[in-house]
Amino acid sequence: MRNRANALAALALLLLLPVEARAQSPTGPRIDLDFLSKGAPGWLPTEATGDATAGVAAAERIIWPIMYIHWQPAPAVKALKPEKANEAIATLWEGLTIDSPIDVKPVRINAHNGFVADTTIQRGEMKTRYHVWLCPESGRLFVTDASMSLMVNAPAEIFGWMNDMVRTVRCHTGAAVETFPTLPRTYEVPNGDIAYAHPETWRPLVGFRMVKRWDDWNHRVDNSEAVTPQRGRDVILSMDPLKRVEVFWEPAKDEPVTWDSVNKRVEDYWKERASDLIIQTRGAKGDVWYVDGMVRNVVGDTAMPPHRMHKWKLWVFRREGTDYLVAARMGGIVLGTRRPGLEFDEVNLTLDQMLQAVRY
Repeated sequence: MRNRANALAALALLLLLPVEARAQSPTGPRIDLDFLSKGAPGWLPTEATGDATAGVAAAERIIWPIMYIHWQPAPAVKALKPEKANEAIATLWEGLTIDSPIDVKPVRINAHNGFVADTTIQRGEMKTRYHVWLCPESGRLFVTDASMSLMVNAPAEIFGWMNDMVRTVRCHTGAAVETFPTLPRTYEVPNGDIAYAHPETWRPLVGFRMVKRWDDWNHRVDNSEAVTPQRGRDVILSMDPLKRVEVFWEPAKDEPVTWDSVNKRVEDYWKERASDLIIQTRGAKGDVWYVDGMVRNVVGDTAMPPHRMHKWKLWVFRREGTDYLVAARMGGIVLGTRRPGLEFDEVNLTLDQMLQAVRY
């Protein structure tokens, strides 16, 4: 994985090298949202000012989806009735406000009869869809709740991914699960006798223990239950819910580009945006100087998704009489004392791909 990521990162830098036939846009650089949205829907433009001489363009992706899969011993019934499905949903959590009465509708899930219901929770803060079904083969009742925060962007495509994830749940050996190109990874829940598929940049919270309250991430042994094949809960979430890319351009200064000038631009960029700056890597490829690291306390950050540190990368270069600074950053998730995330190589590759979205 590391060799592949390094090779792709090097390719990303090569793609930014000068191209003789490229003509400068009369309005200056722009950010290609279609390019960014491939496999990562939810990007929105946030700034576009200036002209071909000087200006700023920015785009960001702020989403907060989360999906739970619950299972428990099946009730002593031959067929699941709407009342039992409603009861299963209502008793999932303590401390969760369901905004309207649950109205379940019949649906077919992995060759089983089940129910689906849509609602909002926490006084309209999140949109949620529940699926409930009985699996006679394993003797278990399954409930999924897929939620997306409405306090940030909530693209329909991602809600569709979670809906498709339900249809990949292997609730018993040989279950008639479906496959989807947007869900390339499969996760086997440890000690859960259950598996499901998920998007490339989503990860389950490994070692998750069952807590009673919906908003409790303190999974102490005395505060939670371990997962078993008969009763358990798994949670999976997007590891790249907070991303931003920016490009700044201005007439070239009457001085050469050096490491001193690059370092000053990097420091000036972060001085007004964040604190606790950590620089990890510096380098150059062709006419592109790059610096990456971590930062926290970013000015203007949203409360959702919950996060602390950001991984970032900047490109600085001069081309045809114009100085450019291109910045990409990605926020890391924090859930109580848990800090799940992608491997650093994957994060760095994602940042390079984001930087490639600028069209000059």
